[in-house]
Amino acid sequence: MASASSASCRFASAAFRSLPAAAAAAAAAAAATCVWCTASPPPLGGTRCEAPAADQSTRHKAFQEATVVSNVYHTRNTRLVTLRLPSDWNPERAPVANVLVRAAVQGEDKPVVRPYNPLSAKSGDEITLLVKRYGPDAKMGSVLHELHMGDAIHVKGPNMQWTLPDAGAVERYVFIAGGTGVTPIVQAAEGVLRKDLDATVEIFTFNDTPRDVLLRNHLADLATLYQDRVRVKNFFGMLSADLEERDGRDLAPHNVMLLDRLKKLMGYPTKDLLQKHLPRPTDFDGHVMLLVCGPAEMVAKVAGPKTKDYKQGELGGVLKDLGFHKNQVWKL
Repeated sequence: MASASSASCRFASAAFRSLPAAAAAAAAAAAATCVWCTASPPPLGGTRCEAPAADQSTRHKAFQEATVVSNVYHTRNTRLVTLRLPSDWNPERAPVANVLVRAAVQGEDKPVVRPYNPLSAKSGDEITLLVKRYGPDAKMGSVLHELHMGDAIHVKGPNMQWTLPDAGAVERYVFIAGGTGVTPIVQAAEGVLRKDLDATVEIFTFNDTPRDVLLRNHLADLATLYQDRVRVKNFFGMLSADLEERDGRDLAPHNVMLLDRLKKLMGYPTKDLLQKHLPRPTDFDGHVMLLVCGPAEMVAKVAGPKTKDYKQGELGGVLKDLGFHKNQVWKL
């Protein structure tokens, strides 16, 4: 929570959380116009770009009332909120899409609007949102955390953020997720695994501690269901003995990587770490694609900042230093 594609990840950054409702809505709505490009880096080949299909504009242009089906604890500051929609929400070709959520917030003159990514982009008439509450003064997070079954909330979407390349165009996908950025990353990974049967997927998550890993069971299910096609690695910036004993054991099957806590307290993807674990830009004849999602600061350090109007911007950061081409990287 990018062009508009980063709309789903932007809700993780303090800067985006401070946007007024109108600006947040405009930024997320821009997702309908994003273009997905894939290419081998020069000199291996030229760029092939695919514009979104005509039906990938926002399906419901007006806010609709959704009913709360459940609101359950997930981690210490996140909850899973399931909503029933008045009609099916099922983007066909775009595996990453978000919805805008609108709610009245005490002390605000106008309703607050925030984008959230459902856990799956193929959800029928129910969608489940992973909602993080950023402290006791959080606006939308507080409202959504306190909803009860049967309550109503207004949503608009889906807003398309990423279109799957043709099958076979990419052999290895690497998804780099920071914090709540894991939600659109899971959407993208599921889309790839369902529709490109020869592609393999690596998912790297970055969090403070094992206790902060989001969608842990969902990631474990993907690794179990797709076995040799999926590898999940969880990286942490801080780890105490009691956390290692209690939570680290649960994550061990998914290749837990324990970082030196003095390197980055937030478990940021450092150059040394990514160089060790990423494929090289020329591996698989260059048919490698990296998708990055997380707080704006993390995305900027890994792949360069997005533009002020949420377009992709130039490739920068660690991935540029490692030799990746701009057409091998997408910032959600």
